[in-house]
Amino acid sequence: MDELENNTEEKNEPIEETVQEEKTQEEAKNGKNKFSEEAENIKNETKDTVNKVKDTIKNTDFKKDANETTNFVKEMFFNPIEAVKRAANEEGVFGKAVILMIVFMGATVLGTIISLFKFWSLFSFGSKFFQFVISIWRPLITVLVPSIIILLFARENKKKLTTIISTVVVAYVPRIINSLLVILDLLIAKVTLVTAPLETVLSGISVILTYFGFKELLGKDDDSSVIKKYAIVFFASELILIILKEIGIY
Repeated sequence: MDELENNTEEKNEPIEETVQEEKTQEEAKNGKNKFSEEAENIKNETKDTVNKVKDTIKNTDFKKDANETTNFVKEMFFNPIEAVKRAANEEGVFGKAVILMIVFMGATVLGTIISLFKFWSLFSFGSKFFQFVISIWRPLITVLVPSIIILLFARENKKKLTTIISTVVVAYVPRIINSLLVILDLLIAKVTLVTAPLETVLSGISVILTYFGFKELLGKDDDSSVIKKYAIVFFASELILIILKEIGIY
């Protein structure tokens, strides 16, 4: 009788191991499919965003939209959090975000050009030229990296990448102002005594505004869970940007 029970146990063990292996393989397969699905969604969202940017630039009345964007930024000084929430809920803000990105890119490129002429060296021409090329797309990467990471968190709330980008750009208005202050730093001697602390304050404000924008995109009121998720977004974004900088493409 004991021998029969032992034989039964020996037969059951391989069956249980096989079931466990099949379950593990199924979980791995589901994880792989989910990853592929997310990657495809990001690809499609990015493609739609590029097309919308093209359409927005094509149909933009720059004088009119520039004035509207200027008024939007002025209003933002009185209630910045409300401006970020508006960007997270209104499609009409995307056009203003495009104008702000043009300013961001223009200021970054101009600052790099001034730096090139100010610290000109024939022997460093190659590296300086590469810095100039990188300065063209650096603002785009600065905005796209956190936007794509936020997209993964805001999927349940069905937020489009264009809406997320608008929110991030509006939250980054203080950083855009910083890019303008950098130009002053390069042109005016000792102005950094004033601009340096101001740039630090503006960077801090931008981090806070991004949090409120992230919270609005998620559509949740639970601060504790939002803070944890925002911490992941913040550190993941910074880590990716650091890696891109070390590689030499940011």
